[in-house]
Amino acid sequence: MVQPTLTDVPSEVVLEYLLPVLPVKDIAALSGVNRHLHALTSDPTFWRLKTTSDFSFSPSSLPPSPSSSWWTRVYLGLLHPRAFVWGSSDHGRLGGAELGRGVRRFGRFVDSPAEMMIGGSDGRTFPETLRDSLRTVVSGGGGGAMVGSGRDDEGKGTAGVVELQAGGWSFTARCSDGSVWVWGQLDGTIIRFRAPSWEDKNCQCPEPTKIPLPCRAEAISAGRRHLLVLDADNLIWELTAWGKAYHHTAPALTAPSSHGTTRNPPHIAQLSTGWDHSAALASDGSIHVWFPFSQAYEAGLTPDDRLNGPIGVFTDSDGDEDSSRALRWGTVGNDVVVTLPEIPERPVLDTHDDDWTDLGGEVVTGAVKGPKMRKELEDEWKDYESTRTAKDLAEGQKVVRIAGGLEFLIALRKNGEVWHTRVKERHPITWQFLPYFSSPNITHITAQFESITTYATPTAHSSASAVYHSRLPHFSESFGETLQPDLLPALQDKGVIQVALGDYHYAALTSRGEMYTWGQGGSGQLGLGGFGGGRKDEPTRVVFKSEGDDDGQREGEEDFVFAITAGGWHTGALILGDPKRKRPKTTTGRTASTTTTTSTGLNLSYADTGNSGGHSFMPGAFPSGTTERRGGTIPAGSVTLPRGGIRTMPFFRVGFAGRGAAVSGRGRGGAQSQGQAHGHGVVEDGEVAADQW
Repeated sequence: MVQPTLTDVPSEVVLEYLLPVLPVKDIAALSGVNRHLHALTSDPTFWRLKTTSDFSFSPSSLPPSPSSSWWTRVYLGLLHPRAFVWGSSDHGRLGGAELGRGVRRFGRFVDSPAEMMIGGSDGRTFPETLRDSLRTVVSGGGGGAMVGSGRDDEGKGTAGVVELQAGGWSFTARCSDGSVWVWGQLDGTIIRFRAPSWEDKNCQCPEPTKIPLPCRAEAISAGRRHLLVLDADNLIWELTAWGKAYHHTAPALTAPSSHGTTRNPPHIAQLSTGWDHSAALASDGSIHVWFPFSQAYEAGLTPDDRLNGPIGVFTDSDGDEDSSRALRWGTVGNDVVVTLPEIPERPVLDTHDDDWTDLGGEVVTGAVKGPKMRKELEDEWKDYESTRTAKDLAEGQKVVRIAGGLEFLIALRKNGEVWHTRVKERHPITWQFLPYFSSPNITHITAQFESITTYATPTAHSSASAVYHSRLPHFSESFGETLQPDLLPALQDKGVIQVALGDYHYAALTSRGEMYTWGQGGSGQLGLGGFGGGRKDEPTRVVFKSEGDDDGQREGEEDFVFAITAGGWHTGALILGDPKRKRPKTTTGRTASTTTTTSTGLNLSYADTGNSGGHSFMPGAFPSGTTERRGGTIPAGSVTLPRGGIRTMPFFRVGFAGRGAAVSGRGRGGAQSQGQAHGHGVVEDGEVAADQW
């Protein structure tokens, strides 16, 4: 009797049930057995699903029609991405990258992309050089404790960063294990270097520090001076200081985890933070808003003497407990949330007084033709409505995206309509249609401070794209009717798939992996060199160079940028790594990863820990567990700072900033976090006003 072999198993079973649970090194070995198994292990759909599963990666941030081997390349690139940051270095927001060798630093800013390396100046890996920056700042000392290889007590690999968001003076990173890490200063209105603990909102963390939340984070949204976290149970946690967390109890925000829209109340689909407000989009399209700095909100918080915790307390080398990085938590009252009224039907545009000065910007192939009249806009909607069923038209009324800035919120309907409302405590909600920022093709919105951008991304059927960007004027009850976008010929029909907004500078990413910046660059935030470069009205491509330019990049192959981010006066980008690039060695002489080339040609770069996720040594990995030192137990992540500073790792959200960090499939909530809806601006209050960010 012939014994069955693996090749007798149906291909669907292998792809859907066997390969997903195998370590990457075993998949590489399996691909070399025969042609049949090689074909299965090279399946692009499998690698696409594995990429989105292991890295919370959004397929929308890559070309719409990649080659058959593209998703394998993406997965390998995400194992070892290259991260760059630049702009203002105040409040520790660059995470130490400004201290790297060869970085052009001018006082308080870096004017060109500075790569965040795996190792410090002594060549150690990131887990070996990461230190507890908060403990050093509090004690005033220069040293921390040494950790080992970045593995926990069971020898398992560490988690990698899958999402990054910029606050007013800080960054927040979410890891694939659900942990949340922060650095910079959550509230920078007052510069304070020696806060007693991070229950003080002005506490500064110059390097990444973990918040020991009592939950697994599935999405984050960083506002100017507050942070929202959506956990695996679909509960919303809010922090106005990194040492205190409160979860909401309002019925509208505490639905059970479910992807359905028939649940009452429905689950939360997206978080959004503006300057002084927070918002949540439910799966049925309803929008809920609250004000975390209002007296009513603060009155509803659990009193300090009744908070749970602390958690995250560790024992130092002298046997004393250190709670400087611990966290206490409580609840938010259930009467602080306001549900916004439904958006009305789209008004019919008045075309009687139509003229050619209404708007600039009809997108055509290779050029910008304009201006477009109201009649043309109205005809677009008539064509859309005439080609849709009644069911499609009804579904098109649902809100699918929200984004917020300084006292405003914009909402995107599924049909491409974009609406604006003022969001201010004790002010009525009045929705205004933005006709010149709306179109049946619009798929994404982003907002920050006083700017908004709506854009249509390319599809598998068309490479055309459109970008509509503008700074908002002073609020009025009718400004939406005449608000016109800026003409940006360099971005129209160029395949723009992501837009990130700073206070006065902006960035765009194309499907070819090219990044463009424009706007104010006095603090180096454009990344174009030239001592900051002043203002650029024309989007200009950012050039990335590795240190020494000897990273093994193949001749003729350009860097592929797949994620961008922008904050107040700072910017960052993440580039797919090259699997053939030589990895830095640790102090023990062992490289962080291994490259396997099978006999049939499948090239896979994998972590040597055997982690089924295959990325236990990916850049941005944080140490886990605890380490013994001199008889005391300390949390992993505390190490000695090397001479010349420390160069940290990328903490960029893997995905699509403009659309809001889709994380469906990563937990039961199916939530999205709003990636660029937070704002930042010049501060005039406080003991020490921050004159530049």
